[in-house]
Amino acid sequence: MQQEENNGFGPFYKQRGSGAIWVAITILVAFVVMTFLAERPLQHNVLAFYFFAISLSLLAYMVGEMARRLCLFGEEVRHCHSRYEGSMKKAFKEAFDFQNSKLIALIAIISLGTAYVSFYDMWYSYKAEFTRLFFLNAIFIPLFVFLFGLRKLSRVEYSQVNEKENKNLADGLAWAWGYYFGYLKFVLPALENQINLTEKYRYEIKNCLISNEISNKQSDPKGLVRSDGNLEPLKKKHGGIENRTYKHTVHSLRQIPSRPKDPVEFEKQSGVVYRIPCGECSTQYIGETGRALRTRRKEHEAAVRLGKTSSSALAEHASKTGHPIDWKETSILCKESRWSQRRWSEAIEIAKQKSVLFRSY
Repeated sequence: MQQEENNGFGPFYKQRGSGAIWVAITILVAFVVMTFLAERPLQHNVLAFYFFAISLSLLAYMVGEMARRLCLFGEEVRHCHSRYEGSMKKAFKEAFDFQNSKLIALIAIISLGTAYVSFYDMWYSYKAEFTRLFFLNAIFIPLFVFLFGLRKLSRVEYSQVNEKENKNLADGLAWAWGYYFGYLKFVLPALENQINLTEKYRYEIKNCLISNEISNKQSDPKGLVRSDGNLEPLKKKHGGIENRTYKHTVHSLRQIPSRPKDPVEFEKQSGVVYRIPCGECSTQYIGETGRALRTRRKEHEAAVRLGKTSSSALAEHASKTGHPIDWKETSILCKESRWSQRRWSEAIEIAKQKSVLFRSY
């Protein structure tokens, strides 16, 4: 199998650059060029109008942002005592915290001056119209955007913020240390003891062998895995919490019947670990044979019929209890051509059963 990139984690992300900024500059320059080309030759009053419109728009945006921050401040006032030690000043600073406050103030002054100088004459002629337009862009539009969540950051922007502030690394380290101190150091070493405390899984959970093709997909296409129950919960005092409870879920594998539909073919199989149950109690006989299963079963039948308890554990069980043996329910648990592996599989199957007959060698 070809080695997967970075052990299956895929390619590592490269840190984002300034591509978005350059795209914004390109669009802005293209807009300015097309606007001026459309108005050629530029007259003095047209140029003055553009300066006025840009200045007025910048002022409207700044006033709108202040209005939005005022809404945020209104919420922070409610949490003044719990978050800001009762200081309204701290709450105000948090709500109106601008990264470049001096630069913003300078742009506001320049915009106001430019708007006044460049379009002084027409301001009084269209005072009512410009005033409505200004407050429409300064108050209505920003608050409309705020109320309907149109300023919500996209996933790309969230990712950019995390990269700039190294939050991805911080979150990864926090998860890793939390996983170590919260699970690997305290809970995992106690797992074996929790298995032993749970009677249902005490002898089964360690001996569960999975013979299946390993897939790199996070799915169970055959539907073999199912939740079977939980271990006894582990209670520890950790992190200042009394009796913090940790639970482990036990999953089991659905067995696929290995008995062929054709009984003749079933009996001819060799190199198997097999099971023969009692007809009246829950006792089962587990054995292995390198010969055909039919041959070995006939030997058991003869031993039971003749009472040869020394040659068959089934004969010994039938002699002591008088129970009949259910030969028809004979089944194959697994197939293994190698004797050593077959003996190992037999021992595992014996350990998984609560009431079992077997013949030691």
